[in-house]
Amino acid sequence: MKRLARDWRVKLYDAGARLYGFFTSTGVWQRVNTRLVAHFPEHTRRVLDVGCGTGATVLAEARACPGATVVGVDISGEMIARAKRAIGPDLAARVSVMVADAARLPFERASFDVVTGHSFLYLLQDRADVLAEVARVLRPGGRAIFMEPRRGGFSPSDVLAVGKDVRFLVSMSMWRVMSAASGRFRASELLALLEGAGLAPLGSEEVLGGLGVLAVAEKPAS
Repeated sequence: MKRLARDWRVKLYDAGARLYGFFTSTGVWQRVNTRLVAHFPEHTRRVLDVGCGTGATVLAEARACPGATVVGVDISGEMIARAKRAIGPDLAARVSVMVADAARLPFERASFDVVTGHSFLYLLQDRADVLAEVARVLRPGGRAIFMEPRRGGFSPSDVLAVGKDVRFLVSMSMWRVMSAASGRFRASELLALLEGAGLAPLGSEEVLGGLGVLAVAEKPAS
C-alpha cells in the first residue's frame, strides 16, 4: 500500500513540476524562503532541504548563507531535473540536488547542521518516518526548520503585505486549497511532531501573512 501511495505521489509531482517551478521562481518566494535561514545556528556549513521541488528553497538558502553547502532531495525525478537546470554557475560548487525518498535518506548519521522543509510535511502520510530520518542525519545541536500551512484564520491584507506578485498570490491560493485537503498545522501540532522525533522544540512563528507557520527544533547534544 505504501509503495502504491509513493508511486502515485511521484507521478503527481512529476506532472506538476513545470507549474510548480513557474509559481515558485519569483523574488517574493526567494525572500520568503530566506526566513528559514534566519533560524540557522551559527557556523552552519551543511544544509539539507527535503522535498526541495524545483529548487527555490535550496537556491534561496545558498544565497542567504554563502558559507554553507546546500543539498536538496525530492522524490520526483522531474522536479530534480528542473532544479538542476536552475543552479547557476555561481552556486554550482555549493549546491547539489538528487532524487531521494525523505523516509530513507542516503546520508550518514549526523551529516548536516540544518535540515529544512518548505510546504512538505503536510503532504505526507509517513511524517514520523521522515522526521526520524531528519533527526538521524542532524548533528547534535543541529536544527530542523519547517514551514508549513497554518491552521487558523488570516488577514488578506497581511498576505498582500508579503508580496503583490500575481504568481505569488496564485501560488498562495493553490496552497490554501491543497492544504485544506491534505492538512494544516497549529504551531503546537508542528512542534509536537518534531518533538516526537526526539528533537527539542525551540519556537515557532506565523509567516506568509498568517497562512503559514514556521517551527524550529534542535537535536539534543546527548
